[in-house]
Amino acid sequence: MPWLPDTNVWINLLKYPDSLLEHTLLSHSSDQIFLWSVVKAEL
Repeated sequence: MPWLPDTNVWINLLKYPDSLLEHTLLSHSSDQIFLWSVVKAEL
């Protein structure tokens, strides 16, 4: 099953994508990065 952040993390990423993107890329696996990239592309 694909990784999904908890609601607070998700909201924070949507509110502050630029400030948290680097941390996200550094802390998550490649599958998670790919999922986030797909989601961000849909926004």
